Amino acid sequence: MAPHRAAAQAARAATTAPPLSPDDIHNRFSFHPAMSETRKNQHNYVRDVLERAAMNLAGNLPPGRELSLVITKLEEAMFWANAGLGRAVDEEAEELMSLTPLERAQRAYQAYGAVTGRKNFLGDPMPDWDELGDTIQSAWIAAANIGGTP
Repeated sequence: MAPHRAAAQAARAATTAPPLSPDDIHNRFSFHPAMSETRKNQHNYVRDVLERAAMNLAGNLPPGRELSLVITKLEEAMFWANAGLGRAVDEEAEELMSLTPLERAQRAYQAYGAVTGRKNFLGDPMPDWDELGDTIQSAWIAAANIGGTP
């Protein structure tokens, strides 16, 4: 083989992406919902920033093919940014998913107390979790686990 051909083939091999595994392909084409508030906020931030950029540019550039391409590229940037967020590990969601139904219920009860100033729906002080009784604890477990059972 000629030296220049060997060099070109080596350069192509060095820049060729490795083959995609079935797991990688599946991940690329799967839906990745935002599972934590932090991740939802990150997605919203990306959309807001790029929408503002599109609005500013649309209001300051003449209509035409170029503006259309600018908007398309901003949409692509939004899609890729959100794909990056969706495909990345969401440690906050991973931690929440690792909790038992009881732990999720206790967290939900604590969050309720934080929002209400530790007052129940009647305005009375909330009892500690251990003082709730089985029926109320079971109700919190069901609610925190979207109707699941303890």
